[in-house]
Amino acid sequence: ANKQNPSKLWNLIKNLTNDDAGKNESVKFLTEYSTTLKDKVTIAETFNRFFVDPQNNLASTSAPVEIEQTPNLDPIPHVDTTFSIPPMSKLRVIELLLSIPVHKSTGDDGISAKIMRIAAPAIAEPLSQLMNRCINTQTFPSKWKVAKVTPIYKGKGNRDEKSNYRPISVLPILSKLLERHICEHMYGFLQQRNLFYRLQSGFRKHHSTETALIRLIDQLLLDLDKNKVTGLIFVDYKKAFDLIDHQLLLNKLHNYGIQGDELNLLKDYLRNRWQYVNIDGSRSPKIEVKCGVPQGSILGPIFFLLFINDLPSEVFHSEVDIYADDTTLSHSAEVDLAPTAIETALQLDLDGIVRWSKTNKMIINAKKTKSMLVTGKRLAKKLPTKILSLQSENEDIEQVHFQKLLGVTIDQELTFDKHVEELSKKLGQRLGVLRKIKRFLPLDQRKLYYNTMFKQVMMYGATVWANCSVENLKTILRLQKRAARIILDVGTRTNSVSLFKQLNWLAFHDEVRLNKCVLAYKRFQGNCPSYINDILTSNADIQTHSSGRYSQRNLVCPRYSRVMEGGKSFQKLLRMKFLTIFFIVFLIVCNGRRKHQKYSLLHNKLTDTRASKTEECDHSRMAPYN
Repeated sequence: ANKQNPSKLWNLIKNLTNDDAGKNESVKFLTEYSTTLKDKVTIAETFNRFFVDPQNNLASTSAPVEIEQTPNLDPIPHVDTTFSIPPMSKLRVIELLLSIPVHKSTGDDGISAKIMRIAAPAIAEPLSQLMNRCINTQTFPSKWKVAKVTPIYKGKGNRDEKSNYRPISVLPILSKLLERHICEHMYGFLQQRNLFYRLQSGFRKHHSTETALIRLIDQLLLDLDKNKVTGLIFVDYKKAFDLIDHQLLLNKLHNYGIQGDELNLLKDYLRNRWQYVNIDGSRSPKIEVKCGVPQGSILGPIFFLLFINDLPSEVFHSEVDIYADDTTLSHSAEVDLAPTAIETALQLDLDGIVRWSKTNKMIINAKKTKSMLVTGKRLAKKLPTKILSLQSENEDIEQVHFQKLLGVTIDQELTFDKHVEELSKKLGQRLGVLRKIKRFLPLDQRKLYYNTMFKQVMMYGATVWANCSVENLKTILRLQKRAARIILDVGTRTNSVSLFKQLNWLAFHDEVRLNKCVLAYKRFQGNCPSYINDILTSNADIQTHSSGRYSQRNLVCPRYSRVMEGGKSFQKLLRMKFLTIFFIVFLIVCNGRRKHQKYSLLHNKLTDTRASKTEECDHSRMAPYN
């Protein structure tokens, strides 16, 4: 039965693990002003008003901005040309059609992705003519600007309360073809001219939450090593993507070189957009969406990046790390001057962000905006006080001891104890589910469960937080061993090394090592953000003469004074491991072998190396290094 309908099996497993538990179930009834609504059309209409009205109302109540008061962006020096959209050829249309996932949801036009893929050779020519006509006439078809919205339960709270649902918008597939074409060329235009803010990591090629966290945590550790403590402000925006003012956005696009016919096309794309809510085939009336980047669109993310791109221009004393709308301010100062100097600088820069937000009609959520003073264990004892008194428009900013940022819980001592505690609990729950259902699953599906429901969670952000204590690393390794024993249905005392070899697994700490070295390899291939290039400096970056074929790839070790601070930085730990493992990774990653072969080779290499040094190779005796 599992093999005949695997999707039902995995839906059941997700429910058991509380992943998307019941989220795809349709809404049966809704409570509105103490009245129970059961009619599907009425429920759909209620949801549509709930999703759109606050968005339009918030935008209309924001401080009005006249055209002459819009952000005074000087013409960007790097923009020596204006952006142009090339025509779409028949082959380009076929390429885009075949790239559509076959199970992509169907939009308001009712045309499915499966049909589009099958018919691609036959419809490519007329579609290319249609797309080119849109480009030439600067017109985006009105039918493509209607979003079909489905309310999805968030997984928490009462199911009859509309506030516990989020909207998922689906646009017609044909609109995605033109959007994809425009977006790819626009991104290339902006990237070639280095117009994106350097520390913006959202929606950008080769950037990720991992790279963003590595940069921030490395800076915090190296500052501690220099006897500096750092103040952080985690700025939270209310409905950031939904409140974008279209006129402000168009003005900014113009400043970045998107002008003339191309700007007129994007202007037409943004105006007269509508949405309706669909529940089991029952549709609400359409409501016009007057602001925000279109949900479910391809152009939406790049529009948002350009809209928020000039936010750092109002910050003069702090670093600004941004991932989409997640904005983090950081300012460090000598421990003798802290926290007063930090508090002063952060307040000035927070005021600057408030000014920018008002000018750009964005709303800071002061209640969800938090501050933290990162002191480490050593410097915490030297501070006269650890309190940061900060305000956003006369509203106090709460200071916290730990905060979740991009999925990783950061604490003020950078121990990551809280993160490991939360992670261990989650992994333990998933192993409990696996133990209960393993007798119903063949071995290959148990492995699939591990890879999708356990390993992905275990490894998320591990290159950042795995510099935690040995005790914490052993906690995660024990859970991984338990997973192996459950999957292979063996006793609790079975040697883990043989199990890992049978499953072609790497131990957790080796997985972390591999991920770090793969990131270093990407750095040498030019597939990393510029700030990672700055962190991972090689001999080739500082030497003007050739000194051998391989030494140019050697990483320069940063200077540090303390093993538990600067010595725990990503660049320092990677430098120690890089020379011993780089060529293994190079061979395994680059030779085209399948993933299980790569892991088998690397597992054998690591195990054989350790076995030659110990009489009995066992994970319990392997120090889980970072």
